[in-house]
Amino acid sequence: MSNYTLHLTCNTGIGKHPCRNSIVMTVYIVQEMRGRDISGAFEYGDVKTVVPAGSQVTSSIGPICKIVEKELGDFKPMSDYLLLSGDPVVIGVACAFVSDVTSGFFRVLKWDRLEEHYHPILINLWGSKNEQ
Repeated sequence: MSNYTLHLTCNTGIGKHPCRNSIVMTVYIVQEMRGRDISGAFEYGDVKTVVPAGSQVTSSIGPICKIVEKELGDFKPMSDYLLLSGDPVVIGVACAFVSDVTSGFFRVLKWDRLEEHYHPILINLWGSKNEQ
């Protein structure tokens, strides 16, 4: 799968120009699903696969945990997304890992079948003192 890069731009009123501090965002596909059209995810950033299609969770979850830890080690909660696809056990492991390294704060993309596009969802498991 190819990697695509999305850079945020600044609107100067004359036209759009790259910001000096452009942010590279990444969409991590938890598990690749062959035949699925994920082109709508490209608007949210680079698209990278965490666990390849066909990887199976067997009686030992250890190998999948190592892959998830390696691939999501650079996850940035303010700019990256998890695209929740694939085996529910793999999705659970990916969310647990990201939650652990981000103190429960991360973003996911959820597919809306009716509107046929992704919705970004902020997950803040522990909330903040300002949220009531």
